Amino acid sequence: MKQTQPDAVTIAETWFDASKYFLGDTFDATMNYVMRNAILDFANGSDARKLIANLEHLREAYPPQAFHALMNLLSSHDQARALHVLGGPLDAAPEAMQKAKQRLLLATLVQMSLPGSPTIYYGDEVGMTGGDDPYNRMTYPWADLGGQPDRALRSEFKALLQLRKDKAVLRRGVLSAPLASTPSSAVLARHWGKDTVLIAFNNSAQTQTLTFKMPSALKGQQGKLWWGTGEVQTRGQEMTVSIEPLSGWIWGTSPQTR
Repeated sequence: MKQTQPDAVTIAETWFDASKYFLGDTFDATMNYVMRNAILDFANGSDARKLIANLEHLREAYPPQAFHALMNLLSSHDQARALHVLGGPLDAAPEAMQKAKQRLLLATLVQMSLPGSPTIYYGDEVGMTGGDDPYNRMTYPWADLGGQPDRALRSEFKALLQLRKDKAVLRRGVLSAPLASTPSSAVLARHWGKDTVLIAFNNSAQTQTLTFKMPSALKGQQGKLWWGTGEVQTRGQEMTVSIEPLSGWIWGTSPQTR
């Protein structure tokens, strides 16, 4: 393939650390099941520091070129859909399904904020659910054929996708070491040129407040929330942020779009 088209992208299907395939003679990237599992576990309530540990492992183990090209997915034709994993099976009660969709949106925020290529499995954006094959491959719920796509959820997906498309720092930014992490929350930072973006997420039922040392790139900078709700305050050399329950936000310093 490379002899025919040198710039063609080759993506492996691995469910584990794929370092041995990134030596320059096999694949360019892989389906990032390692992060898929870590993100869904976090959205389901596991320790945020486990998510950070998996992220840091890949950041250190993979070449930057591969790390920034990973196929970041939450659902696929070979695994139960994310909504099912997050507590929203086909027979879920309405309240349980709504909570599962909130967890899915939290997982999608993390997915869209990381280096790599976020990939949405058809139907996740409108609340499709289903367990293992064949239930994860059901027909899209077309409204004109009697289906009931969740248009509000789709709007949130579109907003996150549009934000990533508009903000170069969310596509190309270098991921630094975590600014803060607790058992239920974390704050990450990415940098691209003069732009910095903070991503915060919280999987608990309570608002989380974190205080940490301000990154040097933010000194003298002004920013605002690009997506989500919460608070970001600066005082001297410190930043204090609040993250609402089972949610997160994206805060950036520049409107740069290239």
